[in-house]
Amino acid sequence: MEELRVPELVRTAEPSTVVKAVFADLDVTNFETVLEEIHHAHVVAEGLEDATAAIDAQ
Repeated sequence: MEELRVPELVRTAEPSTVVKAVFADLDVTNFETVLEEIHHAHVVAEGLEDATAAIDAQ
């Protein structure tokens, strides 16, 4: 399995408008924080028996 090279990924990745909006709305720059918040949104949506397809698609 090839090792993930995060610095290279960060340099070459171009985030979508949605991704940029999530970072801006959360007022963070930390990718792990964003993943954690998306996970929390998913858990809450499942708990409310809401559709999670829109969350999963992001």
